[in-house]
Amino acid sequence: MRLWLIIVAALLSSVWWANSQASAQTTLLHVSNNSALAATPISTATRVMRDGFYAAGDGGAAIYTASASACSPSADNGVRVSASGGCWLMDTKAIQPNILQWGAKADDSTDVGPYIQLAYNANIGPIHIPAGVYYDNTQSVFSSNTVPYFYGDGWAEYSQAGHCPSATGIVGTWIHFKTPVMPQSPFLWTGGIVAVGRGGFRDMAFCQDHAAPAAGWAPTAYKPIFQLNSVGNETDWEGLYFYGVYDAFSIYQTARLHFNNIKGQVFHRLLTGPNGYVEDLFDLSQGTDFHIWPFWSGYTDVVKWQEINGIVFDLARMDTFQVDNFFGYGYKSCLKLERSANGSPNQLQFGSFVCDASQFPVWATSTPGFGGTQATVQFANLVVDAIDLESSLGVPETECVRSDGGGFSVIRISNLNCLGATYSGVIAASTTGADEIDINAASFNNTNCHGLTSCPGGNSPIFFTANSVGYNLIRMAQFPQIFALNGGGVINSDTTASYTSNGIFEYNGGYYISYGASTAGGSIQMGNYGPVSTLYINASGTITGALTVLLPIADQNEAIITSNVDISNLTVSSPIGGGFLSSCPHTLTHQHMLIVRWFNFGAATAWRCVAS
Repeated sequence: MRLWLIIVAALLSSVWWANSQASAQTTLLHVSNNSALAATPISTATRVMRDGFYAAGDGGAAIYTASASACSPSADNGVRVSASGGCWLMDTKAIQPNILQWGAKADDSTDVGPYIQLAYNANIGPIHIPAGVYYDNTQSVFSSNTVPYFYGDGWAEYSQAGHCPSATGIVGTWIHFKTPVMPQSPFLWTGGIVAVGRGGFRDMAFCQDHAAPAAGWAPTAYKPIFQLNSVGNETDWEGLYFYGVYDAFSIYQTARLHFNNIKGQVFHRLLTGPNGYVEDLFDLSQGTDFHIWPFWSGYTDVVKWQEINGIVFDLARMDTFQVDNFFGYGYKSCLKLERSANGSPNQLQFGSFVCDASQFPVWATSTPGFGGTQATVQFANLVVDAIDLESSLGVPETECVRSDGGGFSVIRISNLNCLGATYSGVIAASTTGADEIDINAASFNNTNCHGLTSCPGGNSPIFFTANSVGYNLIRMAQFPQIFALNGGGVINSDTTASYTSNGIFEYNGGYYISYGASTAGGSIQMGNYGPVSTLYINASGTITGALTVLLPIADQNEAIITSNVDISNLTVSSPIGGGFLSSCPHTLTHQHMLIVRWFNFGAATAWRCVAS
C-alpha cells in the first residue's frame, strides 16, 4: 500500500510540474501598442501579445514570437517589428491578419494606401479590411508573381444621397477617394501573364467625391479604381459596391477574371481599358449578378449625363466572356462592342441580360482605323428598353439592338423583348460590310415611337436592314409578337439620305431584301431565297428611268416586289430563257405589291406575274 501511494504521489507531482511548465511557456507578455513592442528586447519573452497598434483595443492586436535574427526583409511594423536583440515576428495563424495591424485607421482621413501596400508586400495570404471608412490617396502596386487578396465586412446599401457616406454610422467596409484626384489608379495589378495563384477583392464598397446633383451636372474624371495590366492569375471580384464611381475596371492583356455580385452606379465605364475599351481579355473570364442602377443619385441631370456618355461594358479584343444575370439602367449602352488593333470581341455569351433606359442597349459599332467590328455574341434572354430620349436629351434616335460596326459581326438572340424604341427595334446598318442579327423569338412594344403622339422615327420599321455595300441580314426563326406599332411598319426602309441602302430580312416564310435605287433606274438582282423572296425598293423620289428587276434563278414559290415610290418604267426579267415577262406590268405604284409565282408544268416551267 505504501508503495502504491508513493507511485500515485509521484505521478501527481509530475503532472503538476508539466502543467506549470506549459503554463509558463504559454503565458503571454502583453504590451499596449507597437511602440511598446519595439521597445521590448527579444530576450524579455518568447511570445508577446500586442493589444493594439496605437492603443489597446484599436483593432491592431497581434501575437509575436521572438527571433534573434534581424528583421528580413526590413521591419514593416506589421509582420516584422524590429527590437533590441532581433525581430518580433507576427504569428499570422494566431489572429487573422488585418490592415489595422500595420497602422491603418478607419477615420476617413488617414491615407490607407501605404498600409495596403505594406500588407500586400508581407505576402501572407488574405488580408482583412475591417468595417469603417478608409481614405485612399496613394497607389498600391501588385505583381502577378505575388497574389493580393483583400476582403472586407460587406456593406449596407447607402442610396440616393448624392455624396459619399461619413465615417460615423456607416455599415461595412468603404474605401473613399477625394478630390483633388489621384493621378493614377488606386490599385495597379501588373506583371507578366503568369498564373501563380488566386486573389482579388471582395465584400467592400468604393466611393468618390463628385459635385452635388444639380442642373448641368457632370462627374469628376477619376482614374479607374482597378487597373489590370497583364494579369494571368485567377482573380475574384465579389460583393463589390461602386457607389458614385467614374470608372471601375481598366483591363488590358488579362485573363481569368471572375465577377460576382457587382453593384452600384458607375458614371462612365464599369469595364474599360487604356484605349477606352477592354482589350485582350483572354479565356475563362466570367461574371454573374451585375446590378448597375442610379444608387448614388437618380437626379435628372445625373442620369442624363450617363445616357449621353456612359457605357457599362465597353469591349474590344476578348475571348469567351460569359455573363449571367445582368441589369443596367440609364446608359448610352449597356454593351458596346468595338474592334481594336489587336482584334474583336469573340464568343461572348450572356444569359439573362436586362438593359433599361438606354439609347443603344446592345451596340456593335466600328472604331475608326480598325475596320469591321467582327464581333460574335450570343444572348439567351435579352430584355431591353431604348427609352425615348429625343425630347429630354436631344438624342436623335434609339434602337433596342443596333449593329453599325463596319461589317461581319454576328449577334444571336434566343429570346428578345424590346420594350420600346424611338426608331427601329432592331437595326443592322453597317455601311462597309455585312452584319448579321439572328433572333429566335421576339416581342415588341411601343416600337418606333415609344408611345409618343408624334413619331420622331418617321417611317422607321421595327426591323431595319440597310447597307450601301453588300447586304446586312436580320434573320427571324419565327415572326415576332408586336403589341403596339406606330410609324413605319414591321419591315421597311427609311428613305432619308443616310438610310437609302440595301439589306436582307429573313423569317420563317422567306426572305425580304430592301434595296436603295436611283431615280434614274438601273438593275436589281433579287435574292435566291425560298420559299418567298421579297424585294423592297426605296428611293428618294419617283423612279422615272428604266429599272430592271432580275427574278431569282428558279425553284422559288413566290417573288414579291414592292416600293416606297412610284416606278414608271419597270421591266421584270426571268433568268429562265431570258427577257422580260410579258405578263408583268411596266409600272408599280408605291406601297403596292407585284406578285410573281413560279409555275412548274414539266417543260413549261416559268415565272408569271399574277397580281399587282
